[in-house]
Amino acid sequence: MAGWLDKVWVVLVYVFGFAVMFGILVFLHELGHFVVAKALRFRVEVFSLGFGPRVWGWRRKGTDYRISAVPLGGYVRVAGMDQLEAGGRDDPRAFYNRPLWQQMAVVIAGGLINLALGPFCFMTAYRIGFQEPVFLSRPPVLGWVYPDSPASRAGLRIGDRIRRVNDRPVTTWREAHRAIFIENLRPEVDLEVERGGSVFRVRLRGVLDVRGSAFFYGIAPLPPVVVDRVEAGSPAAQADLRPGDVIYRIDDDPVEGLSQVQARVQRSQGRPVVFHVYRQGAFRSVTLRPVWDAQFRRLRVGVALRPPATEYQRTRLSWGEAWRRSWQDTFWTMGLVFRALRNLLTGELSVKALSGPILIAQAAGQALLIGWARFFQLMGLFTVNLGIFNLLPVPALDGGHAAMILLSGLVRALTGRPLSPRVREWVAIVGMVLLLGLMLLVLTLDVLKLRG
Repeated sequence: MAGWLDKVWVVLVYVFGFAVMFGILVFLHELGHFVVAKALRFRVEVFSLGFGPRVWGWRRKGTDYRISAVPLGGYVRVAGMDQLEAGGRDDPRAFYNRPLWQQMAVVIAGGLINLALGPFCFMTAYRIGFQEPVFLSRPPVLGWVYPDSPASRAGLRIGDRIRRVNDRPVTTWREAHRAIFIENLRPEVDLEVERGGSVFRVRLRGVLDVRGSAFFYGIAPLPPVVVDRVEAGSPAAQADLRPGDVIYRIDDDPVEGLSQVQARVQRSQGRPVVFHVYRQGAFRSVTLRPVWDAQFRRLRVGVALRPPATEYQRTRLSWGEAWRRSWQDTFWTMGLVFRALRNLLTGELSVKALSGPILIAQAAGQALLIGWARFFQLMGLFTVNLGIFNLLPVPALDGGHAAMILLSGLVRALTGRPLSPRVREWVAIVGMVLLLGLMLLVLTLDVLKLRG
């Protein structure tokens, strides 16, 4: 019973985190459209907090300000905006009766608000402060190299120090982690490594991890999971697992954290699993058969695990430094998004790396459980992504709408007639189909990744 309550609690936290983050960002996005439309004297029919049926509200100067039943974001309805130039011709305040630049300003305002929100989210996170591992600010010396990984096959060893990543100097694990695992966005990474006073170069070709969302190279600052205690008479004791053993792989899946061990044991359904462990310089494999624990209602192997010994420190920046770092993070995130889009188009980055609402909700909930600083940091990353994605010239998005406005203005300038409403209609239909297809793809990927 306790296990189910824990799962329900975690799901509720994920849903709440996603609702708060997504609701705020979408509401501010729509507020951007609304403020610009009002400032330019468009006729705004509805400004809604939330979606669905109207629950409560008031009317003022021709606009219905309402609170709707579904408290996620909101929407703005500008007169004539969805009528493809066929309606509202006698209303000078209708959307398509306004100058081209004013139409463009209203359409792109939401995405620009999302981009502008990025620095404020990052600054808030830095002002709240993080609890971070001390090793992030230390030199990038390898604390662990996974056996039979790209790193071990390239000859890397525990104790090697990374000097450069793709010809860029790195002096801390924070810089190395960002350069290898976040900015690289392709399977290959070139490392310059120092060992015993000599320097050499290696090229690692990563493999997609079990969730297909990141490349695995086989290096880490610390060992993954350490056995802390072994219960007498348990499957682990019978297999001769001992305190201090490092668990680095279960069957064919590399282990990078405690949750992976627990999840893998539960997925075994009682069938034998192979634990690959490292003990005092030697590697060995043992087979365990998980047993059912009626008290906790879960499968167990009889070990208490702990992450490797990690010191933590609190990082909290001054207002000036937080503001400077927030803009750096915003531009860095924008560059990362554009590189990811480029690599998706060239095939260097797999579509498996995409995440949808399920994994975003999971990330939001996990960030909320860690603390508000992580939550605002994730919100900063997400709002920049949302702003750029929304401004792409893709039908059914604001950027696609802006592109159609420009095309319509060009056609009118060349022919003296507006773009055919039928053309607009077909573009809107194609865009909606593409958008729904993308949503179905990322939802499917989310489910497959959660199932491992």
